[in-house]
Amino acid sequence: MTEVPKKKVTRSNLNKALKLYEYIKPFKVEYLWGTFFLVVSSVASLAFPKLMGNMINTGTGDVASSTINQTLLLLVFIIVLQSVFSYFRVVLFVNVT
Repeated sequence: MTEVPKKKVTRSNLNKALKLYEYIKPFKVEYLWGTFFLVVSSVASLAFPKLMGNMINTGTGDVASSTINQTLLLLVFIIVLQSVFSYFRVVLFVNVT
């Protein structure tokens, strides 16, 4: 298998690459909203395992069931939030492409 030679990063090559962003200009607002929804859905999906671990840790101790119920409701809220934001992320990025 032959190896492809690497190109040097020069100002002209960088300008050629940046010209690709001209195609996104008409969809700039949708692209930014899609990026926002991407970040929020990613943070929500990262928070889920943390809260699940907290719920398991509180379940092993002598803690009232109300604490576990509150954590469970928060987990359900995060799943719903993550699914809504993921839906709009997909819809916006499909419209941009």
